Amino acid sequence: MLKKINRQDCLATYSIFPTRYYDPKMEDEVICFPETYATYWIKLEKKKFSLEEDIALEIEKLCDVLSLKFLIFFCDFDSTWITSNALRNRNNKALQKSIDYLKTNKVNEKFNGGISVDKDELRVFIESFFTLTRYDSTFSDYYFTDEDKTMIGYIHYSGEVRIDALTEQFNSFFLRAVKQTNFVDAFRRGTSRL
Repeated sequence: MLKKINRQDCLATYSIFPTRYYDPKMEDEVICFPETYATYWIKLEKKKFSLEEDIALEIEKLCDVLSLKFLIFFCDFDSTWITSNALRNRNNKALQKSIDYLKTNKVNEKFNGGISVDKDELRVFIESFFTLTRYDSTFSDYYFTDEDKTMIGYIHYSGEVRIDALTEQFNSFFLRAVKQTNFVDAFRRGTSRL
């Protein structure tokens, strides 16, 4: 099940979410990111199905091993989930299918808040979410966290996944859990090793 969360309520409850906004006085973007214990970039070791299906399957598996009941997704910028750019791109059937999925779950063109996704819906949601990430060039940066706010996750359009451990305890759990998935170290510079 998907549960919509008003943007302000989501920020109040999950204040660890990264945010960015434009400051006209500074004439620059201001980026706020929580302090992290460790940062990992992981990627799929090998593909079994489509990239969307594989990413969704492995994130679902990782959440199962970590005993996460749901994830909350939120944009770092005040942007809608369904952009006008995506709506105009009628030729991309995968993108339109993802938009239809969101609309079926009552996420419309004006919604800019967080979405809580329980583990039973996670795979389907991530397939649609990743499609938006890949094919909508104006889709902003969306992050996810767990109910205990012990991590921040991010799915890059390339299929690589960033996991920021916010606590030492989560870091230990994550390092054990990721070994039970098809994810391997992406070896990005300046990040922690698995």
